[in-house]
Amino acid sequence: MSHLPIELGVLDARHVHALGLHLLALDEPDRHARFGQSLGDEALLAWVHRIPWQRDRWMGAWAGPENHLVGAIQLVRTRRPGVWELALSVAAPVRRHAVATRLLAAALGDTALADCRSLLCHHGHPALRRMARHLGLACVESGAAPGLLIHRLGGGLG
Repeated sequence: MSHLPIELGVLDARHVHALGLHLLALDEPDRHARFGQSLGDEALLAWVHRIPWQRDRWMGAWAGPENHLVGAIQLVRTRRPGVWELALSVAAPVRRHAVATRLLAAALGDTALADCRSLLCHHGHPALRRMARHLGLACVESGAAPGLLIHRLGGGLG
């Protein structure tokens, strides 16, 4: 697995345009995997503009000569103590370069998520299972397939 030169950082309301461009570049199957439904361009952009930045925790991966947003991870606190919902997207041209794994590791190392013991992913993509195992995290099925619950082992990354 190669490592693309990327810069990771927290995303906030200043990044609405970059996030919109990143998500618009996802094809229909990728949008469905990210959102659990098909979203047209207009609905996707409306969603981006309604993001509650003060509630959610976002991180992004920037790469390329123009420093484009090539990956994004969103974490949202659930009503279950210590459980955060996870959504992740990576641009097709940079997949298989550890971008998603690095975003997941960075998010779990974020001090703002110190109380996070588990991540819930409603769309338990096989790649997410591989990333979690690579980081020393335990994965279990969660509810209706393909849901996935990822547990931090010993409160850390393994």
